[in-house]
Amino acid sequence: MTHEIIDFNSKAFEEIEEFILSKKGKGLRQHLKHHINQFIRKNQKFTKRVNEVYEEQEGDIKFLKNKDVRGVIKLLEKELHTTYSQFLSTNKSKRENGLENSESILELLQFHKSTQERIESFNNVYSQILNYYKQYVSDDISKVSILDIACGMNPLSIEELEKVTENSHISWIGSDVNENDMQYLEKAYSKFKKSGEFLALDITLEESVKQLEEKEIDILFAFKALDSFEYFKRNISFDIIERLNFKMGVISFATYSLGGRKKIPFTKRTWILRFLERNQMNYTLYETDNEVYIMFKKN
Repeated sequence: MTHEIIDFNSKAFEEIEEFILSKKGKGLRQHLKHHINQFIRKNQKFTKRVNEVYEEQEGDIKFLKNKDVRGVIKLLEKELHTTYSQFLSTNKSKRENGLENSESILELLQFHKSTQERIESFNNVYSQILNYYKQYVSDDISKVSILDIACGMNPLSIEELEKVTENSHISWIGSDVNENDMQYLEKAYSKFKKSGEFLALDITLEESVKQLEEKEIDILFAFKALDSFEYFKRNISFDIIERLNFKMGVISFATYSLGGRKKIPFTKRTWILRFLERNQMNYTLYETDNEVYIMFKKN
């Protein structure tokens, strides 16, 4: 099952939260609360120590400089990097300027690491997805709806999908943890007159799944997302796939570690294939230089 966020009700952790958000961006507040909840559940000893330090030094800047508190902050920032920050462009002002000055929505793909990697392969990937959809789901592609969870900037590739569907009507629902990112996508879709809805949600939380499972869509995208989901709870991906209402799913995994230094053996991904086989879901694989895609029909 997915998680519920419990209000941690600690002034010490509220101060830690605000400190981290001052550097990482307020749009990540809900996602950071998730990490703090996880930390408090698993580290009662450190939680007690942090609260003690706060009581001793309330209102004093020394609180954030305390060795134990700095250790907690460092750990929380590392976890944020694992589940979110590693995929970001490093220059947000460039991203905003790009939106203002670009003539095509595709020009904006360069401002996000994952979409940068896919720029050369989008056409082939979407062609493979469309072919699978027409073979196993429906040959009617006059209208196609997408739900893209942990989407990042991937919805900016909508024109690549329009090309392979021969300008069918595409509607795109994207969800991700950063409210600022979702607002950016809304502005981009509005400027370029695309059909989309973007929701600041953490899909590993129960309330988020409840909101999304009400939507009926054709294709689910979960690109490089499941590893982050599993970080919070083992097999949480199965619950998400089972509950969301879609006809075809597309999951992807990175084939190389961050920075491209080390090949990731596909044997580490067979857990998702066993799940699909156990649930008698037809699937096929497609691999690019950086990613392996698993396309499957949901029964």
